Amino acid sequence: EEDFVNLVAESLVYDRLKNLVSSGLQTPNRLTDRSIKFQQQTLDLTTVAIDIDRYKKVLKPTEEEIEDYWKENDFKYLTDRQIRISYLVEMPVYATPRPVAPVRAAEAKDEEFKKLDDAFQKELAKWELEVEKPADKLSALTLYDLSYKVDDTEGENFTAEVASAKLKLTSTELFSAKNVADELKRLDTKDGVSIADLIFQIKISESLKYRIPAPIKLAGNGWFYVRYDEEVMPVTKSYEEAKELAKNDYIQENAHTAMLADVQNIKDKLAKSITGGASAEEAAQINNLKANIRTGMRYDNLGKDERGGVAGSEYEIFENGTITDNKSFSEKNVEEENQVTLVYLNKREVVNTAEVVDTRLRIQKARSEMLQDSVFRAWMNEAVTEANIPVMDFN
Repeated sequence: EEDFVNLVAESLVYDRLKNLVSSGLQTPNRLTDRSIKFQQQTLDLTTVAIDIDRYKKVLKPTEEEIEDYWKENDFKYLTDRQIRISYLVEMPVYATPRPVAPVRAAEAKDEEFKKLDDAFQKELAKWELEVEKPADKLSALTLYDLSYKVDDTEGENFTAEVASAKLKLTSTELFSAKNVADELKRLDTKDGVSIADLIFQIKISESLKYRIPAPIKLAGNGWFYVRYDEEVMPVTKSYEEAKELAKNDYIQENAHTAMLADVQNIKDKLAKSITGGASAEEAAQINNLKANIRTGMRYDNLGKDERGGVAGSEYEIFENGTITDNKSFSEKNVEEENQVTLVYLNKREVVNTAEVVDTRLRIQKARSEMLQDSVFRAWMNEAVTEANIPVMDFN
């Protein structure tokens, strides 16, 4: 009971102190308004693309310029790491094939199909117990027994032990991650990692013993066992080997620089054409640029990337439009490796319903409370440090 009373007392003291120190603090209304308006705006935009190709085509670097660029950036032009391996793939052999699930006919009744499915489930359970499990166990024991014997000789008898186990060993020539054999590309670990990727991720030791990792479990209950026979590390390519890559990079970098330097000049030309009566799309055509009209653009209908999230460039285009005056270009541009996108706002509409107002008030209150709590905690930490007393736990 005494502990409870002390807890209530501390809580009351905390609330009282917090009110005295930070109750009058509020986040600026403009921050909340910005957040609300961002999600409630509908925009009609014209985007104008400045493509890097218009600058690339005029660049004709000399042999000397390309070679100088290669000398300054030779660290970028390396040969591919290569490995040579010997490996085996051991898959369990099943005495009978896995039972096949029944396919429901269109006219089949529920009870009829349930009987078929029940029979299949029983057959499958029996097969897994009597066929699959023993075969998987035998396969695993074979690989573990082999690996133990190989370890005992510190890898010296790898080839002989594989032959003794009557397993097929495949040896390769040197290859890089770019030209992995098709058989290896088709293999995945039980966790879904590609063997073609994994063999280049494993760190290889100078010692033969540690160039033979433990057997790797495959999807489908198989096993992969490998010995690294040789490794060739990347080296700097000669000028002749790297010449075309260096030329392309030289052109890319210089074209990108020229593109960024030309943006304001292009913007001024477009603005002049628009002032003269042209639409943003017409102004783009006059200046040999590609324009795209976007109507009804909202935060909830922006273009998605391959992972289903809002594409970065889409978000930037929309964000620029939300902070731009009607009939003008946004101050910021959307810069990408091969393109700069200019954003011209044709029209903006902001929905301001009772629900939006209520949302605004709730966000404002929540942000203000977070600010008050942060300020009070900072004040309290400084106070107890100076007073050299224990900090109260307010969580």
